[in-house]
Amino acid sequence: MSDDSRNHPAILHVHGARFPHDAVEVFGTTAGLERLINALIEAVNVGRGRCEFVVRDGFEAEARVACLDGPRREEDWRRSGSPYLDVDDPVVARVIELTEEVNRLRNTVRVLRGEPRPALRDGGL
Repeated sequence: MSDDSRNHPAILHVHGARFPHDAVEVFGTTAGLERLINALIEAVNVGRGRCEFVVRDGFEAEARVACLDGPRREEDWRRSGSPYLDVDDPVVARVIELTEEVNRLRNTVRVLRGEPRPALRDGGL
């Protein structure tokens, strides 16, 4: 490990959305964010990219990026390699269903309280 990498480690944290419409959070050192940016650029240019980094506790990790441009069937997204897109799993499908129900209930409570409705997202209610 060079002196530069010890002084400026490539630390990166990527936290995916826990529920639909939650934000994805990405934070890290300049070196860690640069590695992620380069992986994203590589994916845009050649279809796939990857980078290695460390998380704050010092464990090494890897980010994999895939660019899936063009018209895609739903099964293409399921086969993208991400376990987070496996909606064929009945447990995952039920969590998505319950999350949608919670959103509907929250909207109902807002209406009953006389609060303004939130702006529509992605054409949904």
